Amino acid sequence: MGNIKRDNKNKRKKKRKIIGILKMLFFVVLLVFGLNFVFFTDFFEVKNIEFPEFQKIDKETLMVSSGLKLGENIILIKKKEAALNLKKLGYIKDVSIIRVFPDTIKIYITEREPEFIIKNERKFVYADEEGAVAEISDQVKRLNIPLVTGLDGILSDPKESEKIKTDPLWVGNNLVTSISLLKQYELTGKISEIYVTNEKQLHIYTNGGSIIKVKDKENLESKIDFIYTYINDNDDRMIIDLTHGGNPTYTPR
Repeated sequence: MGNIKRDNKNKRKKKRKIIGILKMLFFVVLLVFGLNFVFFTDFFEVKNIEFPEFQKIDKETLMVSSGLKLGENIILIKKKEAALNLKKLGYIKDVSIIRVFPDTIKIYITEREPEFIIKNERKFVYADEEGAVAEISDQVKRLNIPLVTGLDGILSDPKESEKIKTDPLWVGNNLVTSISLLKQYELTGKISEIYVTNEKQLHIYTNGGSIIKVKDKENLESKIDFIYTYINDNDDRMIIDLTHGGNPTYTPR
């Protein structure tokens, strides 16, 4: 009786072992079939690359810059590399790439919005509120943001997507921070020009014809409420000096 029990137990073990081997073989066959389907058929080939709601740069340029190509396997595309490539274009601030299976890639772009234009010799440099360059052009294409002058000779060679640099550095930082503050108070659309003087002060030319002189960003911040009220209520062609830190001094233009 004991031998019969042992034989039955061994048979059950052998049966379970055979079933386990068969399951493993089935899994391997299924895995090979699946990998072959995914990587060696055209089912997952990219047939569409879309840039929803972004028209600042033509699609052909975006495609070439991204490095993505139709016909690639959608699973093997290098999203991080493509995003970094696209962010080298000035107007592209951020990128999100999404796979839409089985054959579509959607690329969502956060646009860099210019907040001021630097006149640099014969070029015009469009930069956002962080000082990053969106575009370098031969002409002024927009007139509703301030034109910055006075940086000739101290502005380093600007490049798209990179932040502007000046020598000394604090001049550019002072300018960018000041423009960002003016934007917070919705004043940039009411300013035609910001002139950086030889003393590195800022002369703000308003659309109404006034000139507001400030020493630096700290001086601007301390007087921003006055500047806001003046530009919105009393902009009547005056030269207003705020550089001394005391009460404003007024001189008619």
